[in-house]
Order: sequence, then structure tokens, then C-alpha cells
Amino acid sequence: MAVGPDALGIHHRQQLNPVLTEALLQLTTGSAQVLYNGGLAHLHLRYHDAGERRPGLPPDVAALVTDIRPDHAVAELVNLGDAARSVVVQAGSFAEHVVHTVCADDGPAHQVDGPYCRVELPGRTRVRLTLTVPLRAGRPAYNSPWQEGR
Repeated sequence: MAVGPDALGIHHRQQLNPVLTEALLQLTTGSAQVLYNGGLAHLHLRYHDAGERRPGLPPDVAALVTDIRPDHAVAELVNLGDAARSVVVQAGSFAEHVVHTVCADDGPAHQVDGPYCRVELPGRTRVRLTLTVPLRAGRPAYNSPWQEGR
């Protein structure tokens, strides 16, 4: 009879905790669960609530990453509420990627050339963002967008 970690299946943690975040993390950030990367979140995209100046999506806002390639990412943001919301999209867990340009829906590209871009979402709206994001083109840091002066 095996004893210790080898006796546990890969999904042992799921049997202990009914709250599973793996699918949510994959869909909203385009990234693997932290378990697979030694405990650090290697996110492709990260979000901040600009209104409350805190990490995470604002209330009533959902995100879905629909495409990731080595040089770009596509994410849809939806504001389900009536109130306008402001979201800061960060490239990488530690702002280690750089957003060169962002396009909203099929509109023109806007220069960003930094790790953050701010998106204003009126109530009951959806926007598809196409971001050109070369990977690891910036210097990693654990600062918030507000420590960067944004």
C-alpha cells in the first residue's frame, strides 16, 4: 500500500475543496492553474478594478480570453451592470509583457507601449480587445498600475 504524496491522485486537492478555480483562471487570463507552475501565477493577462484601485475585475464585469498567440491576445470584456466600469488590463502577472497596440472591436489600433491599458466600459456593453503583446519584453515587477503613475 502506497503512503504519502504518491498515494494521492493528481485531483486530490479537488476532493478536499469544492471551489475549483482552474477553469475560471484559464478562461479569464488565458493561463494554466498555479499548481502547474511551481506556485507562481504565470498569467497572460491580469485585470485591475480602476474605480476601486484594486486587483481583479470590477463588479458585474466578466472577461474571456478567446485567442492567444506568441505576439498577441484577444480578450472580451462584458459589463453586465448598468453602471459604467473602468478596467486596467495588465500584460503578464508581473507586467513582464508589453502591450504595443490595442484595438477595440474592429476599430483602429491605439499605441500603448507599456504593460497596462485602461478600458472604459459603459453599462451593458461588450468589447473585444486585440492586444499586440510580445512576451517578456518588459521588466517584471509586482507594482500595481497606480504605483507606475497610471
